[in-house]
Amino acid sequence: MTCTFREAYDKYFSILARFKWVVIVFWLAALGFGFGFGLQFLSAVSIEVDAPKGTRGYDAQHAFRDLFPDHNQQSYLLYFECKNCETAVNNNTRRQVEDSIRAAGSWKDGYLQGYQSYWSFPPGPGYDPPRNRLLSQINKRAMVAVINTSPEFNTADLKSFVTHMRDNIKRIRSGGDYIGFLGSQAVLVDSVEESSTTITEIDLIVLPLALSVLVYVVGSWRMVIIPIINVGTTLLASFAIMYGLTTVTAKAPSFVPSVMEAMVMALSIDYSLFILTRYRYELSKNHRRGVQAVQEAVYHAGEVVFMSGMTLVSCFLGMCGFPTQTVYMVGVGCALCLTMALLINLTMTPALLLAFPKFFTKFQLLPFCTRLQDFSNRYDDLLEEEDSKYVLADTNDHQNPYSVPRRESTLSQGMQAEAYAKSEKEKLEKSYWYTSTRRCIKWPYVFLTILVPLGLIAPAAVHLLDFKYSMSNEQIAPRNSLSTQCQDHVKRNFPLGLMNPLYVLVDASQLGPNSVETDDFFNITATISELLVQDTQCTSEQVNSIAYVKGMPLDLEKSKMARQLQSYYNDFYNLTVNHYKDAALIQMTVPFAPYGDDTVGFSKTVRSILDRGYLQRDGFKYYLVGYPIWIVDTVNLTYELFPYIILATVLAIFFFISVLLMSASVPLRYAFTLVFPLSFIFGVAVLIYQEGALNGLHWAALENSDGMYWLTPIITFPICTGLALDYDIFLICRVIEYRKMGFTDKASILKAVHETGGIITAAGIIMAIAFGGMMFSQTDTLNQIAWILFSSVLFDTFVVRTILVPAVLTLGGPVNWWPRRVPKNNLKNEFGEEMNGESDIKAGSAQRLFIVNK
Repeated sequence: MTCTFREAYDKYFSILARFKWVVIVFWLAALGFGFGFGLQFLSAVSIEVDAPKGTRGYDAQHAFRDLFPDHNQQSYLLYFECKNCETAVNNNTRRQVEDSIRAAGSWKDGYLQGYQSYWSFPPGPGYDPPRNRLLSQINKRAMVAVINTSPEFNTADLKSFVTHMRDNIKRIRSGGDYIGFLGSQAVLVDSVEESSTTITEIDLIVLPLALSVLVYVVGSWRMVIIPIINVGTTLLASFAIMYGLTTVTAKAPSFVPSVMEAMVMALSIDYSLFILTRYRYELSKNHRRGVQAVQEAVYHAGEVVFMSGMTLVSCFLGMCGFPTQTVYMVGVGCALCLTMALLINLTMTPALLLAFPKFFTKFQLLPFCTRLQDFSNRYDDLLEEEDSKYVLADTNDHQNPYSVPRRESTLSQGMQAEAYAKSEKEKLEKSYWYTSTRRCIKWPYVFLTILVPLGLIAPAAVHLLDFKYSMSNEQIAPRNSLSTQCQDHVKRNFPLGLMNPLYVLVDASQLGPNSVETDDFFNITATISELLVQDTQCTSEQVNSIAYVKGMPLDLEKSKMARQLQSYYNDFYNLTVNHYKDAALIQMTVPFAPYGDDTVGFSKTVRSILDRGYLQRDGFKYYLVGYPIWIVDTVNLTYELFPYIILATVLAIFFFISVLLMSASVPLRYAFTLVFPLSFIFGVAVLIYQEGALNGLHWAALENSDGMYWLTPIITFPICTGLALDYDIFLICRVIEYRKMGFTDKASILKAVHETGGIITAAGIIMAIAFGGMMFSQTDTLNQIAWILFSSVLFDTFVVRTILVPAVLTLGGPVNWWPRRVPKNNLKNEFGEEMNGESDIKAGSAQRLFIVNK
């Protein structure tokens, strides 16, 4: 026995109505659970990246961890710059350095693993090179100290340590001296704090604005209770689940909580808007009773919410195809919060409407001071004033809820239809959406409606071809943070590679223990060291190994002699040779930021050196090692897979929507209404963040950042795709609804735009407000994400859905519905009048004839 979709929905709704209180209690319990655990997710984030499996970095990372397990440490840089001194080598600076190191050691027993400062080396000329390395050659008043700690990945503990060190700096700083504390974990702490600040700003500023728009459109302050409950439950429950996932899988990037909150706020309020506006429509226009109004509202608006939500979830699940934790955890987080928003809006919203019918059937824009419309006691006769003479002919008519109502008096059906048509005509002709759309799709100017916008956006869209990404960690560090301030000081006076040196790992473990102590090993290590100086940006002072010191090669015999002397070489040998003496490290202090874009070219050069044929010996392997290298391999693999994942995701979405809408023309239509607009949005982003097109505004959020952060397009593309399809689905579903009721193609488009134009505009403004809140963040990456989403939503709201989509649907004619069956006879125009005349038929079919002839 088969069951239609409507029958299945009715069964679902009957179950929901019966267990409405169970649904409410369940979600309120989820809200309480989220309060208990969700906020901990804000601290369970990371900026760490592991090299993806199958890359050279993955092999290097595992070889390094196996051969040098003691090197699994975290490094921090202490920067000192005295104001009233001639040189940093003075007693006051020494006191500050030693106090800082003691503070690090006193935080937790065993946490401090080692340190290097100007005064930590024994006296004597043999230790001059490492001492001088800690002094600035540009500014004699600046020096640094390096501390190494045991690995700590609990963000709360990291925050405690960083705060402890910064409090100590405030205590010992005097006389205008500057002391800074820098490290990747310090950047993480600052990023988490900025993320929390952004979330607070969104809660305090953006949420009230978005809810105000919803209240205005729905026309009831009472309705704001529902989206508040939905947003809070969705967000906190999603955070709680993500916190659980991060304890057993991988940690999410530090900015994910901010993105998740913006997504929840935008989509959850939008979904509430779709359902609640339809609920009011069913009460006031279709004269449904309370329960029937909820049932029909969820049936029609819920279809849109379900299709939109599943489309967005599919977009983000596509990100799980990337073999990198940084990317797929972003996809998991966004897919999770959207799934929660979908479930809550399709269950909690109708449950609340059913549980409190008298409360939610009273519509009043503002309490006590505006007109109250009360639908709570209406059975058949409490209608809007202008429709008070009519009642719905059949309140259970699911197929045609917009049929002309019968009058309680003895008026004929013809007079009813005429009166209804007149009323509809008056409403439509006063509607901006109707009049503007009618002009846009007027034959043959509809071609200009499509070609003119596409022609205007083309110059910006072509700049997408100039896109380049950036790996700089400055784009994930808040601009006003202490880490950024310290990094600016260090950058001016030291090579940033001092804190995070890169290494070449020479692995001879296949030859057995003590294989380092051979002439062959020393010769190979010296050759590689010389090639690194010759072919990379590193100078001879910046490349050091057991076989290459001060720019001079060192053979095995000289190495043994140097180790017998009291010099830094002996310490360096013990540091860079592993316990079994079957592997050694060549250290490179690069003259650029290791987490910057220069590392990409540097890694290619070093690996080309290691691949040279004359270095290949039996038993020897070479690896380029360093955390920045893992990032390079992650980025390279991500962008190598990105086009294929985009293609697979888009094709899957097109197929999914084509099946749900029963329309084979979806891919062709989306070429005009999705691909071209997205190209324009990303092209504009290239102009802003690469070319500096808006630098004149002097607003940091829209200034040139030498390219977008590499994760920005990966995150924003699926969001922009899903949001664009969100409004498209909402509009198309309403067009199909009217077309199935016997309206012509043109009439269906006009009525659908008239009905949805205001709702889509309000939804777009809500989304723009939600995403725009991240524009005020101090993090470049969040600013870039915010701008792309903000501009994409507004462009989609005011150009694509209101201009391009109606025009493309008009040209499509009957092709839009194939293979769906729609009425072909006794069609009506937008006023409900049957098109029986010859002129009407010609007017309604001109576009279809054009498509058929083509």
